[in-house]
Amino acid sequence: MKIKVLAPLFALAALAACAPQTIIANNRQAVIESWTASDAVAMAEKECGARGRWPTLQRQSGSEYWFVCNETEEAIAARRKAAEEAALKRAEEMKKAMAPVSRPPAVAAPAAVAPVQESRPAVAPKPAAQKGYWVQVGAFKNRQVGERFLAAIRRAHARTVKGHDLILREAKLSGRGTLHLARLGPYPRSGAARRACNAIKAGGAACFVIRQR
Repeated sequence: MKIKVLAPLFALAALAACAPQTIIANNRQAVIESWTASDAVAMAEKECGARGRWPTLQRQSGSEYWFVCNETEEAIAARRKAAEEAALKRAEEMKKAMAPVSRPPAVAAPAAVAPVQESRPAVAPKPAAQKGYWVQVGAFKNRQVGERFLAAIRRAHARTVKGHDLILREAKLSGRGTLHLARLGPYPRSGAARRACNAIKAGGAACFVIRQR
């Protein structure tokens, strides 16, 4: 009688041992323990599918099957579309910043009214640039265009700009007038300035590092 009772128990234990089991499952991989490949694939499809992904068998070691949980084509397309839209948005901001400033047409004063001479306070000269390494992001003949460009850089690279000065410096050029140099800094070391420049380049803008002595 004991043998008859224990026999079904051993059969159930054997079936349980043969059932596929999940060892590891996350967004990147699923490791399944199974005696048959078909059962391992079915379990991997369940584990990866619960995360919106689909499995690809990478390798097998004994009864362990290692799967890679891949992104679906829809997820890849959505991620690429989001990246393209972000790049187009940054390019549009740069384009607006570089657009020429439109000036309103001059309006003649009435003949009977003499023009009023407006007195303007003297503009205090800007202090000399601090010593260190600076990232130059542009040079403009029109100061208003330069200021608009700096505003676009500040919006697009808030984390890079944080904690540093983003300024326009005037440079007198012989025979070419005045240029307004857009610079970010100062940085105590050239490596930090180069990392900031690389972050700005990744957003679609040009730059280079200079040293102010």
